[in-house]
Amino acid sequence: MDCPRFPRLPHLRRWRWLAFSLCAAGCTHPMAEYESYGPTASPERSQSASEIARVGHTVEGPAELPPAAQGPHEVPITLDTVLRLAEQHNARIGLAREKLNESELSSEAAGSWLPKTYAGVAYYRHEGGIQNFDGTLIHSSTGALFPGVQLQSELDLREAAFQRVSAERQIWQSKGELSQVSNEVLVEAASAYVDLLTAQRGEALMNELEKYERKLLKRAEDVLADEPSAKVMVEGLRATLANRQVGTSRLRQQGNAASAKLVYLLGLPPDAQLVSLDRALAPIELVDPTPPTLELVALALSSGPGVRELEAILTVIQGGIDQASGPMRLLPNFQANVYEGAFGAGPGDAMRWDNRLDVCVQARWDLTQLVTARTRKRLAESKLQQAHLNYDDLRGKLTAGVQESRDAILKTREQINHAAEQVRAASENYRLSDLRLAKGAMGANTSEVLAAIRGLEQAHFNYVQSINTHNKAQVRLLLLLGQPTATGACHP
Repeated sequence: MDCPRFPRLPHLRRWRWLAFSLCAAGCTHPMAEYESYGPTASPERSQSASEIARVGHTVEGPAELPPAAQGPHEVPITLDTVLRLAEQHNARIGLAREKLNESELSSEAAGSWLPKTYAGVAYYRHEGGIQNFDGTLIHSSTGALFPGVQLQSELDLREAAFQRVSAERQIWQSKGELSQVSNEVLVEAASAYVDLLTAQRGEALMNELEKYERKLLKRAEDVLADEPSAKVMVEGLRATLANRQVGTSRLRQQGNAASAKLVYLLGLPPDAQLVSLDRALAPIELVDPTPPTLELVALALSSGPGVRELEAILTVIQGGIDQASGPMRLLPNFQANVYEGAFGAGPGDAMRWDNRLDVCVQARWDLTQLVTARTRKRLAESKLQQAHLNYDDLRGKLTAGVQESRDAILKTREQINHAAEQVRAASENYRLSDLRLAKGAMGANTSEVLAAIRGLEQAHFNYVQSINTHNKAQVRLLLLLGQPTATGACHP
């Protein structure tokens, strides 16, 4: 099916299907329900992927939320909503759009062929010597008054061609800047959203693990009543709990920082409270990374952010150089001046009136331009070379970005599978260790259970970090390709 398009930036505005893609591809990942393993599972986290899709993404997040529909401070968001809000309301993108609008208006003003028209009054007064028509010096006293209208027009085909090329180049440059800024802001916004989900998931895990450690501390304190030697064990567990609370506070701080950054990037009021509708941190599949690297690179180099704009700039500059080197350089400038109005003149202060019309048409060659033509051509060639270097640099960045993102997606897929297995095994290890200690099995001790909790923490950390890296790489690759194909979502 065709992706829905937005009226501006069609190669970037295809986010309506991302929410569906998030569930259809991400929530059905083989390891997406790993949380049902072991003691960290909860009824909310262990629900099926279809239920998550039904509950979390039935309602598409609106780009503009009516105040009456939600609380004055709460803003529900998804990845789809984040990308759309950032594109529509971010100040940096808005500034780039306004610069593009300025370039277009300047181009319209520069292309106007209307002659300059003036209306006014001129008064002339002469006293003293003046030369007669036969060369003799005479004394005269005259005055003249000339209210009228002047039309002045100058046609310089070479300058007009230069201004047209310059205006067109400026428009494409503004479009390229808009494309680059949009890409950067959307990557920042998506990364901040993924970081927010990661921090929230990490904080929930820390709270869950803290319950296990408090349960262990309670057992140690019960032992301490009969065995004073257990004092060392109790103090060690209290230190572990204090460290856990520090980690939880740090994750909460990271989540608040990601939320504050998102509020800025989305152009929301500072008191907005972001509420994520994504109920689980799961891998998302927005782009299929399995095609060969060269195929993805070719797609990025043909439709990636800024590519078409730079190609257009190269074409415009080269066309301007070709025009300046052709027969147009020999054309003259044409100028026409028309004055008409009432003209009053006479000796002294006396005046007689009549209509006066003065017309002047001339063609002239600017010899200075002919002398400096070589220098101006070298200047244009320098601009062309700069555009070529910018184009080569952009192609290199796109190539490196596609390679890095594709490799990150493929490698984190493996890491997610291994980390999910690690979570399952660590959860089972904790369950068995806790059961052994509860039943007083031979060799069971608090250190064994505490080590199992730490292993479970590390397993969850590996899983969450792998998903974080995977999802960010998916968004980067999506934006680098310009017109990607999302698995299970839509095709361009």
